[in-house]
Amino acid sequence: MARAGGTLPAIDEALEVKGTPVRAMVAFIDKRLTPEQKARVIRALPPVAADLLTRHAILAVETVPVTALNRITEAAAKESGTAVDVFAREAGRAAADEAVHGIWKLAAALVTPTTLLAKGSRLWSTVYSRGRLEIEQPETGLAVVTLADFPCEEVCCARISGWYERLFELARAKNIRVEQVECYAKGAPACRWTLRWD
Repeated sequence: MARAGGTLPAIDEALEVKGTPVRAMVAFIDKRLTPEQKARVIRALPPVAADLLTRHAILAVETVPVTALNRITEAAAKESGTAVDVFAREAGRAAADEAVHGIWKLAAALVTPTTLLAKGSRLWSTVYSRGRLEIEQPETGLAVVTLADFPCEEVCCARISGWYERLFELARAKNIRVEQVECYAKGAPACRWTLRWD
């Protein structure tokens, strides 16, 4: 959907993300694709994105363009024969697993979704170069998450949806429903999700 006037919303090409989510995406691709498929993905990507898939190491503290991560997601989804939004959501789930591994997985199981939401809103700016997470909890088992000032693409939102979904599973929430109800890329002023759980 376009904004009023028929133009698509402007995406901020300068948005950056720290290396940890990128490493999680590379690990996810290595599990999902054969070496031949990965090689085809690399050939299909612009140089900045292709470089990320050919490196021996991506440092957690380095930053890369979010658009590069988006192009990697789209190309890998196409190569795997999976719809981009489905592939991106699965990649987001894998990123949550990567972020909460080992002893942290046990810790996640000991906290509530409410605690995770509060921590997530504080940690956003340590991972992304722009954007604010705002959390409202109008009732028990319901949160409204708004991502403001983050002009990005739908594929990024799908990864975020999967990330929340898996993180809540790790926190032992039941009957989790993560639904994106507004998206900047579709003309909304911000991205917004409803998260429901028992």
